[in-house]
Amino acid sequence: MLSCQITHTGAMAELADLARTTIASNRFMVLGTVDPSGRPRVSPVWFSLVDHRVVYWLSSPTAQHSRNIEERREVSIVVFDSSADPHTGQAVYLEAIAGRVPDEELAAQWELIARADGHRLLPRLIRYIEERRRDEARYTGAIERHPSPLHVVWGVDDPIAVVAMTDRLRAARPDAVVELLDGVGHYPMIESPARFAAAVRRGLQPAA
Repeated sequence: MLSCQITHTGAMAELADLARTTIASNRFMVLGTVDPSGRPRVSPVWFSLVDHRVVYWLSSPTAQHSRNIEERREVSIVVFDSSADPHTGQAVYLEAIAGRVPDEELAAQWELIARADGHRLLPRLIRYIEERRRDEARYTGAIERHPSPLHVVWGVDDPIAVVAMTDRLRAARPDAVVELLDGVGHYPMIESPARFAAAVRRGLQPAA
């Protein structure tokens, strides 16, 4: 497993939300490396983003781009939607410092996953994703059809319920109010309890 620390993005401050949405909506990135002779190489890799600052991906140590990183840690990254129509797509360009994830970090992560044989349960637990895809209307129908006002509080940095999902929510419920909390992930009530509570209180206020 390799990771990189993002040092620069091509997006200006006012485009930060667009950059977050583009990254959160995609799972593959194009990784650019350079071999010792100066020859560039680009590789598509599946990635996971943490706090919009650290990118993780899984590659063989013998892969050409992995060997390139051993020699030169500076990398370039592009994240984009390859299915977008011409002149409609958005892309995020990143520069980063990459390297192998330390053995002690991998060991610590495995200890957490394997506690009480948790790793043996993962294949069964993850089946809910296929069930949710197959029976999507059963999961979303109530929130789409219920007549009550809808006020949603969402963490912009949520790596699971990614912020791009709010676009689909707004499309299904144009009347919904969506409050986005910058710098907050999957557990806003724990990560930023005061801001979360204030947002919830606003949602509970009677309509004017």
